[in-house]
Amino acid sequence: VNPFIYVKYSELEMKRQNYGNVEKLLNDALKVSDKYYPTFLKLAELFIINGDYGKGERYLEKALKADSSAVEIYLEMSQLYLERGRIKTSLKVLDRAFEKDPNNYKVYVTAGNYYSYLYSRIQRDPEYLKKALKNYERSIELGKYEPDAYTAYADFLIEAYKTGAANTF
Repeated sequence: VNPFIYVKYSELEMKRQNYGNVEKLLNDALKVSDKYYPTFLKLAELFIINGDYGKGERYLEKALKADSSAVEIYLEMSQLYLERGRIKTSLKVLDRAFEKDPNNYKVYVTAGNYYSYLYSRIQRDPEYLKKALKNYERSIELGKYEPDAYTAYADFLIEAYKTGAANTF
């Protein structure tokens, strides 16, 4: 049996919000292999959804130990740190994602989210908006056929126009 099957099934159960079964499936996946980082990512997601950020962070760290080259782990960690107010740590982790894969459109989406968050929640510095815009535009260049790149960019522009912030860039 492959842990991939358990992880995929857990995604379906996650959509159904059957969290008890999600955890069971992911623990079964760990019994098959404790080296498959997506299992740890899904466990992190599960605990973050349920408000246990500490446990979520620990699973992200385990995912990193399983595969330190997987950029998506760094992106999830950066997002978690940002949401938890650990801004400098979030940026350090995001920088590591850029080092690992500077041509990954998801890194630029996450960077756009980072600067957009700083602008909307920390300090209304127009430079943050310009950096967000630059990163979202780069994400589209790199992810021409990736809907989430366009969605993130559109969400950013809509919010900028709603708040009048679009006048600053």
